[in-house]
Amino acid sequence: MKRMMFVSILVLLTALSAFAKQPTVVDAKIDPAVAAPGAKVVITVEFTGKTADVKSVEVLVKEYPYDAPEMILQPKEGSEKNVWELVGQVPYEAPFEKLTLEVKALDKDGEQIVTEACKDQYWGKAAKLMFEIKQ
Repeated sequence: MKRMMFVSILVLLTALSAFAKQPTVVDAKIDPAVAAPGAKVVITVEFTGKTADVKSVEVLVKEYPYDAPEMILQPKEGSEKNVWELVGQVPYEAPFEKLTLEVKALDKDGEQIVTEACKDQYWGKAAKLMFEIKQ
């Protein structure tokens, strides 16, 4: 009897883990949100769950999808949370304007992480950041 109950619980837990929800975005930001060419900026995206639940995170400049440099975030070292980060520099040749940064994230199964507010974005459906380059 105990063995049968143990097997039933094990099967139930296995089934539940197979249908576990994918990570969701807790917070996404760029700091500072307004910067000059050459300035250091930090993009961070925090997800629910564990770092292993997220396969990749990248950012695309909506206005320049083919011209902007590749921006790939990495898990933040030393963080106890599921935080991905990119520290970079605004290119010196960047034009002075307001930009929309779309965040594309894939879960551990390669499925795109979609946030309800960003589901209609063309490329990155996890988050959207506004960034302005000023002189």
